Amino acid sequence: MLNRNNLILGVLFIMIFFSSCLSDKKNSADSIINKAESEIGELNDLDEKEKSTELKEDFKSNFAGTYTIEVKGVSSDQEVEIYDLDINGDAMWFWMENSGNGKAVIEDQKNGKWTADKNSVTIKINGNSGLITESYELKNGVLTNTQLSKRYLKKSKE
Repeated sequence: MLNRNNLILGVLFIMIFFSSCLSDKKNSADSIINKAESEIGELNDLDEKEKSTELKEDFKSNFAGTYTIEVKGVSSDQEVEIYDLDINGDAMWFWMENSGNGKAVIEDQKNGKWTADKNSVTIKINGNSGLITESYELKNGVLTNTQLSKRYLKKSKE
């Protein structure tokens, strides 16, 4: 038969063995939980980025179109600047002149990008001397240049 000391050692050994198994399972479970939490966090970050991108696209849809660049007090009968802002974020700038026979001639054009938020548009055009950045803020329903308050965008009828 088993003597009392052997029985106690056997029970102690079994308890240590089960404790070790439970500890390994707990560590394994903790590892799985930590990995799952990390992946959920990454998915939430992606969701936030997608929501942010969707919001920007919504704002772009509010402002996309063709605009003449107007200056208060200056006639644009002979020369005009135009921005064409595509919904995908591409921008084109045009310098056009009246040819005298009722037709406009494109004298120059440049490419760039544009972004929008709730109340403003920022346009970046690759000019002859480098990147040109213009910002326009919505004031009383008009996109007004943030640096030159007499300069504003007038949306063309499409």
